[in-house]
Amino acid sequence: MSEPASTQADQRPLANMLVQVAISDSPNLAAFGRTKAELDQAFVEICRMLFVAGATVAYAGDLRKFGYTEQLIDLASAYARSLAMADTPPIRWYVVPGVNGGDDPGQEAGNRAGMFVRCHGARNASTLTGTPESKSQALHALRQTLAEDCDALIALGGQLRESPPPGVWDEIKLATERQKHAFIITEFGGAAGSFLANHQPNEWLHAVDEASLLGIVRHLRQNLITIAKSRAKSPPSGQR
Repeated sequence: MSEPASTQADQRPLANMLVQVAISDSPNLAAFGRTKAELDQAFVEICRMLFVAGATVAYAGDLRKFGYTEQLIDLASAYARSLAMADTPPIRWYVVPGVNGGDDPGQEAGNRAGMFVRCHGARNASTLTGTPESKSQALHALRQTLAEDCDALIALGGQLRESPPPGVWDEIKLATERQKHAFIITEFGGAAGSFLANHQPNEWLHAVDEASLLGIVRHLRQNLITIAKSRAKSPPSGQR
């Protein structure tokens, strides 16, 4: 006997939400009294909350060994039984072949992730020529696609440089330009913290400045549920 729709909604309040997570190593963690292990733990716990609440996690990292994408897939594997009941794979990996993925990203993801990952490409991505400039353009196009598809963004860490803009910075900028809610975890500095230091929080740009990981996760969950309720009558992301 199937569960009532209201019960399912209570258990999976972020079902039909596509939440983008932007992260990379932060070079100034020490200035914030944080460590790489704490950044990794925050990423895992945030994604765990999203999976348990029924969200699909959108991510554009590569599949390097011991990287964030591998952590994400391992976490999905740990929840295999419950996630198998979802209508769609719990991870959308946004990938440009030869840039943040191999020549055959679908096979690469399948080999590493089984049923947990669905690959998506960039709309309007220019043809790669192998130059750093063309790869940067392709990644920017990929992030544009992410920003268009996703309902919200969570950003933490990120490299610090001026040109080309760090990926995390670019993802935040593109999301807020498209009036998508962007939640910036301030505790880990990096590009996410730098973006917030240079832009005033507003209707779409939000500072998450709780000191504890539990506080961060609770803040995100509550605010994402509010967004989900406000969009309950809208079609799922990627089908608009």
